[in-house]
Amino acid sequence: MTMANRIADEFLMAGQKIVSTNGRTLESQQEYYATSTLNEFEEGALVVLMDYGSASASEILAGAIQDHDRGLIVGVRSFGKGLVQVQKKFEDGSAMRIVISEYHTPSGRCIQKPYNKSHEAYQQEIEERFASGEIYDPSKAHFPDSLKFKTDAGRTVYGGGGIFPDYFVANDSSTNSDYLVSLIENDIFRRFAYNYVDQYAAIQDLYPHAARFNYEFKADKELLRQFVKFAVSKNVSFKERDYIKSLPVIETQVKAYIGKRLFQDDAYYPALHEGDIVVQKAIEAMPKAAELAEKWRVLSNRNTKK
Repeated sequence: MTMANRIADEFLMAGQKIVSTNGRTLESQQEYYATSTLNEFEEGALVVLMDYGSASASEILAGAIQDHDRGLIVGVRSFGKGLVQVQKKFEDGSAMRIVISEYHTPSGRCIQKPYNKSHEAYQQEIEERFASGEIYDPSKAHFPDSLKFKTDAGRTVYGGGGIFPDYFVANDSSTNSDYLVSLIENDIFRRFAYNYVDQYAAIQDLYPHAARFNYEFKADKELLRQFVKFAVSKNVSFKERDYIKSLPVIETQVKAYIGKRLFQDDAYYPALHEGDIVVQKAIEAMPKAAELAEKWRVLSNRNTKK
């Protein structure tokens, strides 16, 4: 929670609530506010990416950004982990961690997803999202009126556990295949890329810097033929139907890992982002985020003057 508060503080104005904790005792009921000691990032468009694995601190940050209309959230509903624990030590050196409260966003939403059923049901909640189709289709998520909240600017946001995005975008699963899984499990992309660059040292002369590599390099048919041959040599059998299905991901991964071997993250992440529909949607949403940021600035200044 400490790190989440510090990061949120950089985007919010002094006095804006970041998160509160709500429990049975007075000790467990706390509120945390931005102090804006640096004021580095209080202007400009902001988009936060989330998926079903985003939990706890990331949900505190996303909830504060969304509730104050400071930025937009893109992705799918986050995990829903919002419990506060304290550790009690015993004389023999052992200790017990006790849940004392829950995180709540500035609008009052509880971040923690329900745990009023069995332990097994709680553990399987993410699997239920896949089974119900919610992980791919936002219409599968149903929110009663009691779980609807309002942001500072009057936008509707939803409670019920986790942070529901402003723009729902799920990663494309249509390219998944058993062949792709085998390539990943056997670390073929990295192993091929490092072997390829070591064999063809001249590639460093063709691409003297990451920007040129990202712009010009393509995983062509000959390179992919070598990749398939390399995978077979590492006991990953070729499956043509799966290969065709997963080709967009394979092309992206091959380029990304060759870029990583040459220029580390400067080439690796830009290559991955080219084929990441969530990142592309975030870029597309930037103009809307800029409009929202301006509304946030005006509204925040007005509230501060009061």
